[in-house]
Amino acid sequence: MATTLLRTKLYRPAVNDGLVARPRLVSLLDEGSKRKLTLVSAPAGFGKTTLVSEWIEKSSRPSAWLSLDDDDNEPLGFLVYLVNAVKQIDDSVGDEVLRVLVASKMEPDKDLIMKFADELSDINDNFTLVLDDYHVITNESIHETIDFIIDHMPENMHLIMTTRSDPPLPLARLRVRSQITEVRGADLRFSETETATFFNDFLGLDLDKDEIATLENRTEGWVASLQLAGLSLQGVEDKKKFISAFSGSHRFIIDYLVDEVLSCQRKEVQEFLLKTSILKRLCAPLCNELLTIDNSQEILDELERSNIFLVSLDNERQWYRYHHLFGDFLSQRLKEKEPQALNMLHQGAAAWLRSNGQTMEAIAHAIEGEDFEMAADVIEPIAKNMIMENQTMPLLNWKSVLPEDIIATRPWICTAFAWSCINSGMPQEEIEPLLNLVESAISEDNSSDELDQEPLLHATTIRALMAIRVGKFQDAVEDSIKAMKQIPDDNVFIQAVLALNLGVAFYAVGELASARKHLRDGYRLCMESENYAGAIGAKSYLGYTQLAQGLFHESEQAFNKVIEIGTKVGGGQPIPISGYGHIGLGQIFYERNNLSEAEIHLKQGIELGEKVNDFTTGIRGNLALARLKQAQKDFGAAEAALSQAMASTFPDWRMPEGRQIAAWEMELRLAQENTMDTSAWADSRSEQLDDKSEHMDIRLDTVLAKIRLQQERPNEALSILEKLLRDAKDAGRAGDTIEILALVAIAEIQNESTESAMSSFQAALDLGEPQGYVRTFIDHGKAIEGLLKEAISRQIKVDYASKLLMSLNADSKISKSHRSEVAGSQPLIDPLTARELEVLALVVERLKYQEIADRLVVSLNTIRTHSKNIYSKLGVKSATQAAERAKELGLIKQ
Repeated sequence: MATTLLRTKLYRPAVNDGLVARPRLVSLLDEGSKRKLTLVSAPAGFGKTTLVSEWIEKSSRPSAWLSLDDDDNEPLGFLVYLVNAVKQIDDSVGDEVLRVLVASKMEPDKDLIMKFADELSDINDNFTLVLDDYHVITNESIHETIDFIIDHMPENMHLIMTTRSDPPLPLARLRVRSQITEVRGADLRFSETETATFFNDFLGLDLDKDEIATLENRTEGWVASLQLAGLSLQGVEDKKKFISAFSGSHRFIIDYLVDEVLSCQRKEVQEFLLKTSILKRLCAPLCNELLTIDNSQEILDELERSNIFLVSLDNERQWYRYHHLFGDFLSQRLKEKEPQALNMLHQGAAAWLRSNGQTMEAIAHAIEGEDFEMAADVIEPIAKNMIMENQTMPLLNWKSVLPEDIIATRPWICTAFAWSCINSGMPQEEIEPLLNLVESAISEDNSSDELDQEPLLHATTIRALMAIRVGKFQDAVEDSIKAMKQIPDDNVFIQAVLALNLGVAFYAVGELASARKHLRDGYRLCMESENYAGAIGAKSYLGYTQLAQGLFHESEQAFNKVIEIGTKVGGGQPIPISGYGHIGLGQIFYERNNLSEAEIHLKQGIELGEKVNDFTTGIRGNLALARLKQAQKDFGAAEAALSQAMASTFPDWRMPEGRQIAAWEMELRLAQENTMDTSAWADSRSEQLDDKSEHMDIRLDTVLAKIRLQQERPNEALSILEKLLRDAKDAGRAGDTIEILALVAIAEIQNESTESAMSSFQAALDLGEPQGYVRTFIDHGKAIEGLLKEAISRQIKVDYASKLLMSLNADSKISKSHRSEVAGSQPLIDPLTARELEVLALVVERLKYQEIADRLVVSLNTIRTHSKNIYSKLGVKSATQAAERAKELGLIKQ
C-alpha cells in the first residue's frame, strides 16, 4: 500500500463560469438522488464529469469525490482512497478500517468491506459519493466491493459513477428494483437549442439557424467536438466555409479540430500544450522546469479562462490535468511532431517530481522516458520499505520493464523484486536469477567497508521459503540457520521470517520439539514488530505442532489466540488468515467427538480462507471436513470436501497436507468398502516402500497398513507399523503413536496374539486418556470393539474404555441407520453406494468416463472400477442397459 495519498484525487473538479444550463439533466440527477445509483455512461468527451461536478456544486447534499486512474486497480489501495474520500464528509468514518488495512497489508476481505459499509450508516445527512472515470477499474475484486457497497448502502447515501463503458455490476437487477438512474450519451448530447446557446450566447459567434443545425448534425451533439469547433471558429473569418468543410467521422473531426485549436494559440501556448501533455498532473513549477520558462502560471490561467480543456484538481488551483480526450490527442500530436523530445520531457518531469517527493510518479516518468538508471535510483532507497509494506504489484510492474543490467548492481531492488515474485506465487525459475544477481552484486563489491550485506540475508531467507514450498525442508533449515547467524540484533523482520521458516520446516519433517522452539520465537518477534499476519502464521503452526504432540490444551490456547489476534486486527471481524485458528479448533473438537462444534469451526475457517483464495486453509480445512463427513457416514459430502482440498493444491506445494489427499481418499474408499480401489492403490504404494520414507508419508503408510488389515494380511501390516511406531515415538508425535499402537493391537488380534495385542492397546489408552482422545480409537470401527471390551474385562482403563465403547456404539447406530436408509431406497440385494449412485446418474446422462472423472475430480481408473461395480450389481453390460435398469428400479430421478 502506498504510504502517501494523492489528495488531488479527492477534489471535485472546479466548474467554469458560463456553462450552458442543462435543466433536463439536472432534473434527471435530482430524481436519481432518490435511488441508490446514478450511472453516467458515455464515450469520452460527452461532459460526464462536468455535468456531475456542476450538479454537486448546486446540490445542498454533502459529497465525496474520487477521481480514478489505472493505478487504482489494487483492492487495498482502492479501499484506502475510498475511505479517505468518504472522510471528506465525516472524518470519524473509517478510522478502524484504515487501521486494519495498514496493519494487515492484505487485500481487504468481505468482513472489512462490510464494516466500512456499516460505518457509512453513521453519517447522519443525505450524502453523495462520486466515482469518476470508473471505466479504468478492471480488477474483479474491486467490482465485487462496489457491488457489495451498493447492496448494503444506507438509505441516505447516493452513489454516482461516471464511466466510458458500463461496469460489470448487476445493472439489470438494479433496473428491475428501480434503484438506478441512467444518463447515457443520447442524454448528454447537446440539443439544437443548447448548441445555439453555447455558440452564440457563451462564445458570441452569432451563427445562424442553418449553421447551428449543420454543426449539430455533424457533431451529433458531442460536447467535446462542439467545444473544439467553437474554439476553432473564434479565429476564423469565413465561418460558413469552415462549417461547410466540417465533416468526417468523430476521429477525424477531433484530429482536425486539435490542429485548429493549436493553430489559434500563440506559439508559446502551442508549445506549452504539446510538451506538458505527457503529464498526468501539472502545476506551474513543474511546467516551468519542463519548458525552462518562468510564466507557466500565467499560461495556465489563460488556458483556464479560455476553457481549453483544463481541469482544476484542487481548490487552490495549483494542480491541473487536461481533459482526457484533449490530453490524449495532444500527446499523440507530440509523438508525431517531436518524437525526439519525448524521452527528454519525461526525464525532466521525473527529475522534478523526484526532487519534490512525488516518488511513484517520478518512477513512472523515468521509465516512460527510458531513463532506467534514474528509475532505479529512485526505486532503490524505497525498495526496503516496499518489502516491509508488501507492495507487490508496483514491484512486479517495474520488474517487467527494468533491464537486468540496470538492476544487477542494485541488490535492494533485486531483493524487492524477488520478494514480490515469491509473494505472488511465481515459480522458482523467476526468482532464482534475481537472488543470483543479489549475491553477485555484493560479492563483486566486497571491497567497500560500508557495503550493506542485508540483501544477502533476504536472499537466503527467500531461498529457504522456496525450499519449503517445493518440499526441500533440509535445504530450508540450512539456509535459515546460515542466515540466522548473520542477522543484526535490530533486524526483527528477517529474524521473524527465519524463525517462522525454521518452525514450518521442522514441523513438515516431524521434528516437533525444534518446530515449537522456532515457532515461539517467530511469534514473539512478529508481535514485537507488529507483523500480525506473520504472528498468526507462527501461532497457527505452533498450534498444529502441539496438536501433533498430543498437547490438546496448549494447542487449543494457540488457536484461540490466532482468532483473537485476527479479530483485533480486523477491528472486531476476523481477517481471512485467522481461519487457521478455526480449522485447528475444528480438528480438536473432532478428536473429542464433538462433531457439531467441529463442523462449525471447520466451515468458518474454510469460508475465511476462501475470501483470499488461501490454499492452506483450503487443503487442511477440507481434509478435516472430509474426515468428519466420513465419520457421519455422509460419503457424498466427504467426496465433495476431498475434491475441494484437491482443487486448493498447486503443483509444487509439498507440505504434508498436500501429500495426504490420496491417503484420505483411500480412507474414504475403505469406509465405503470399495476393495477394488483400495487393493489397487495398496499394491502400487507397497512398491514404493523403503526404509527412507519421509515423515510426510506417514499418512500414506498408515492407510496402507489399514488396507492390509482389511485384507487380513496382519504380518504385512505389522512390518509397516513397526517402523511407523518407532519414528512416531522418536519424534514425540503422540497422536500418530496412539493410532499406530491401536492398529498394531488389531494386527496382533488377527495373528491371535491376544496378550501382545492388549499390551499395545493398553499403551494406546495410557497415552490417549490424559488429553481425551476419542476419534483416533473409534474411527477404527468394529475392529476396535473387541479390544475395548477385553480392556474393560481386564480392568484396564475401565472408565476411559467404557466411554470409548459408548461412543463407538453411538457411531454404529448412525452407520446402521445410514445403511438401512440407503438399502431401503434400493431394491437390490447388494445396494449401490452413495458414490456409485452419483456415478450412475452421470452415466445415465451419457457422459463419457473421462468426463465423469473430470466432473468428480477422480482418476479415470476409479470411474471404470465404479462402473464395473454398478454393472455387476444391476446385472447389466452397457450404459444403455444401466440407464434402463436404474429407471425401472427408481434409482435416479426421471
